[in-house]
Amino acid sequence: MLGWKQGYGNSARCEYSVASAVAGVVAVATGLLCVGLVAVVAIGGGFVSIGFVPLMVTVVLALASSVMLGIAVGRLLPHPLTVPVALVSTFVLATAAGQELEVQSPDAEVSRLALLAPVLDPPGTDLVTTSTSVDIGQIVWFTGLGVTAFLLLVSRFPGARLAALLLAGLAAVLALTILPNKISDVLVTDSIAGELVCDGPVCLSRAHEDRLPAVAAVGKEVLAKLAVLPDAPTEVREDTSAMAHLAAPQRNGKIVYLRSQGAAGVLTMSPEQQRIELLAGAGVAGCSTPNTFDISESVVLHLTAGYFNNGLAALPSEPLMWSSDRLRGEIETAWRALRAQPAPEQLNRVTRARQMLLACNDSEGVLDVLTAA
Repeated sequence: MLGWKQGYGNSARCEYSVASAVAGVVAVATGLLCVGLVAVVAIGGGFVSIGFVPLMVTVVLALASSVMLGIAVGRLLPHPLTVPVALVSTFVLATAAGQELEVQSPDAEVSRLALLAPVLDPPGTDLVTTSTSVDIGQIVWFTGLGVTAFLLLVSRFPGARLAALLLAGLAAVLALTILPNKISDVLVTDSIAGELVCDGPVCLSRAHEDRLPAVAAVGKEVLAKLAVLPDAPTEVREDTSAMAHLAAPQRNGKIVYLRSQGAAGVLTMSPEQQRIELLAGAGVAGCSTPNTFDISESVVLHLTAGYFNNGLAALPSEPLMWSSDRLRGEIETAWRALRAQPAPEQLNRVTRARQMLLACNDSEGVLDVLTAA
């Protein structure tokens, strides 16, 4: 009997030693991969901040604890179907969690349970990160999961294994009390990357500071053109909002917001295109949310940009309007109606259109103001 116990003990120690070693190797490899990716970004001239550390810790804990849990499940359920069932279950849970985290509004709520799975798909921008509460909640959960898996491996009796499972439950409950349930509290602007750096009245985020000289020249030119307006804007500022991919663009009578996020990011455009984009709406963006299309609003943006640019031009953010003969014809018809008015009346109409855009009035009403006979 003593020999059997010693043999069992040696076998158990060997199992959790191997499991710890595997989890450790995974953790180290993941950490090195994260550090390597950061180094590649830094060497390539990209922006790097200490804000990547919480994300790296979360990824390392998630992978290490998952490996440890997988080994523990395999030891407790030594059956040929254990591995395929575990893989399918993991895929189903990850897919379900990912669907729960897909939202269309900045006011939308998300499932806290879904945040326990590291499947959040953040917007494609270098200005947005997960909030502190998300980082802490996930770290608590994956730490508890890893400790539970380790205890399941070293425990010899059912009671001890049950206690280990209770620890995972406590970690889950604690994490759920920490995790937020609104997408606007899940994704936030990175406090370091989103810090504004200015050249006079033109400000960009620290992450895009390298583009400030070129953008500043365009921004100052735009402010000079818009100076003919009553209560003209006095600043050009990058929109660093974390919800820019879900909400209508920010608006302020004194600020021309530069949209850097999304497919139509102004920072990726040429100076000429940047100027047209910033002049559109007389310095005020449309009220449509991303991934929506409003023909009347687009015509308004083209007309107001054309007014300050002394002629119609394509808006890079609205390629469909300019490439379609029918839609471009609508723009040109409206342009002729606006230019048929005396110069003071044209300025008056553009001013009124700008005020309506600031208040997000009906787009058709704004177009009527510009084109009324």
